[in-house]
Amino acid sequence: MEPSQFRDGRNFLSLTPPLGSGPADTSEPDTDKKGSRLPPACSEASGRGYSGAQQPPASQTPRVTAPASTMTASDLKVTKVDFLKSQNSVQHHTDAYETTSLVVRRGQPFLLQLTLSRELRSTDKLALHFSIGERPMKPLGTLMSLNPRSTRDLSGWHITIAKSSGTECLLSVTSAADAPVGKYGLSVKTGSNTHKPENNTVYLLFNPWCEADIVFLSNEAERNEYVLNDTGYIYVGSAYDIHGRPWNFGQFEESILDACMYLLDKSKLKMSSRRDPVIVSRAMSALVNANDENGVLLGNWSGKYENGTSPMAWIGSVAILQQYYKTKKPVGFGQCWVFSGVLTTVMRCLGIPARSVSNFNSAHDTDENLRVDVYLNEKGEKLKWMSVDSIWNFHVWNDVWMKRRDLPSGFDGWQAIDSTPQEQSQGIFQCGPCPLKAIRDGDVYLPYDSKFVYAEVNADKVYWRVTEENGRNKYIKLNVESQSIGANISTKAVGQNRREDITRQYKFPEGSSEERASMQRAISFLQPSGLVPRAGFGAIRPMSVSLDDVDGRAMVQNEVVPKSGVELAITNEKPLYPGEPIEVVITVKSTAAGSWTVALAGSCQLQSYTGKVDVNLGYIKETVKLEGKSEVRVPLKIAPDAYMKALAAAEDEEHVHVTAIAEIEGTPEKLTKEAALSFEYPPIQVQMPETAKLNKDFTCAFIFKNKLNVPLDNCKLMVEGLGIFKMATFEEGDVQPGRIIKSEVICTPTRAGEKKIVAKLTSNQVKGISVEKAITITH
Repeated sequence: MEPSQFRDGRNFLSLTPPLGSGPADTSEPDTDKKGSRLPPACSEASGRGYSGAQQPPASQTPRVTAPASTMTASDLKVTKVDFLKSQNSVQHHTDAYETTSLVVRRGQPFLLQLTLSRELRSTDKLALHFSIGERPMKPLGTLMSLNPRSTRDLSGWHITIAKSSGTECLLSVTSAADAPVGKYGLSVKTGSNTHKPENNTVYLLFNPWCEADIVFLSNEAERNEYVLNDTGYIYVGSAYDIHGRPWNFGQFEESILDACMYLLDKSKLKMSSRRDPVIVSRAMSALVNANDENGVLLGNWSGKYENGTSPMAWIGSVAILQQYYKTKKPVGFGQCWVFSGVLTTVMRCLGIPARSVSNFNSAHDTDENLRVDVYLNEKGEKLKWMSVDSIWNFHVWNDVWMKRRDLPSGFDGWQAIDSTPQEQSQGIFQCGPCPLKAIRDGDVYLPYDSKFVYAEVNADKVYWRVTEENGRNKYIKLNVESQSIGANISTKAVGQNRREDITRQYKFPEGSSEERASMQRAISFLQPSGLVPRAGFGAIRPMSVSLDDVDGRAMVQNEVVPKSGVELAITNEKPLYPGEPIEVVITVKSTAAGSWTVALAGSCQLQSYTGKVDVNLGYIKETVKLEGKSEVRVPLKIAPDAYMKALAAAEDEEHVHVTAIAEIEGTPEKLTKEAALSFEYPPIQVQMPETAKLNKDFTCAFIFKNKLNVPLDNCKLMVEGLGIFKMATFEEGDVQPGRIIKSEVICTPTRAGEKKIVAKLTSNQVKGISVEKAITITH
């Protein structure tokens, strides 16, 4: 069989020695020092590795040497090992990794070409030793001694002689489909001689192309997207204003694979646990944040980033992981989309299909009662000091694809994991993997962290108005929203530069009988957690509501449908540009006959995407009269002077948050409405050819004109093109209104195919303007 016939994990070679080589060698395979043999490999059905075995001291590690005096001219020696890197890497979809070592995927054949001191004879003993870890041992499955003439397959690994001609011997090696992933060392034993190649490292990864691997993904387009695509988008903004932020995952770039191997070693997982993507992905969700074990990224939501890089400034994972691997110290700073981007890189690099997922109106329910309380004052302004729970405009985590053989049947497929440090799980900041099916169905008892993820997409929002009476807080329950949390759950579409809505993979349609049944099922697994409203000063008991109204136990909240037919809507009349007035309209509308008097309060605040209020901008209070089916538009206008200073002072990207409260006189009805509006910015233009030749220089220009009526201070432009040029930063200084800046990069493509160039401009006033442009590189 010719090497080109080795296609994927479904083709296992089992070839007899070539003609003329004599009868097969029937000698026993190598054993360890005590004569014990490796136990049978884990069955495909179990998918789990060995555990609990103690590793021996280093002195017990088998080492084969022979004194020079015992060697004769007729002794068989290996003079060279050719790893056939270019051929193997194409077959294993690893040709893009920037490394001089061989990178292969488990459960799939790869070829090795041995050059021998003489022709191979039937009586010669030949064995390949693959080892992983500090103290490799056969019983642990961390030392494999492979004899091409043995019919035994005790380790789950397999080796055959594909071709033998003269002093050249072509071997086909197939690793076990559940072998531990990581860096293996190779040595070749011939009789009493041992040959160790100069670069003897072989990286072994998970294999989504192999049916026997539990990360197997059958769809080729999905494998190309979720394993091989090194660029993409992370979706940010608000539920009604979603935009994709280009992100370079860069899993094949220099040092990234070694950084991921370092993280595997740092995880201190047993080698047997490295077989299992469930355990590996959970460990990586912990190590991408620096809260435990000095992982990759320091989280920072303080707005102060002097000793590091603002989370808004990153354009990809490469610089972060390269810095971490070089210094072995946490990198500052990250927020949710940065954590997710880096975790996608790590997962794809290791061979686990992964995607970044954005959840809009994402709940952080600290006591798992599936309820988030929002406290407002009489102006409708959110009281930032009271809430323990929070609702983020968006939150970004990850999905990874794998079978869950540790769970009952039916929970294979996408699993949610999250490296943003929010809550501890089993004592450290990690989250998942949690089956999406468990989240959708309300099976929140299943591991890992399903209650927390379920609440992020399903919690009900309860509004309270807080007033002071006789020195104590008085709470009035205004409204319940059961359909706003967990909106427009988004990821990049397969093979296309657009957003895909995957909300239905996480939850049933809002308000449907299945959705309410799912919540009822989830609630049945939750424990009561005390009285609510849960304010920052939670010992104060509400005075205006009965004990039943503030029961903190998880329960299905019933959203009240207004009998009056009065509705609220919030819109912005024109795009929001920094330096121009904020013009918002609150519309009070009647959809039924009758006369209604409505007391309206509306507020405008500047807040971060995590819901943290930075400044109150203004409010209105009006009485609105409606006759029959009609509507009244109430404007709310904020002058630039009221917000520009705060906008420039904030280190994070700010949103304009508008809240409206309507009380209908003569009825108990109270309505609430919120909207998060995003600023818009002038674009960056990219000038370059549509195509370019491999290893031939071309010029790429980045042009930006400040079309705003305010100066942009401390401008910085960051650009990166994977496979084209390394990340570069241009300090542009202050850019006055109307000024044009232009920066150029000389590009030298090193990889063929469609490549993307990403640029980001940051300043004090504008935290991030992103752009990307594709170019096709040909031979």
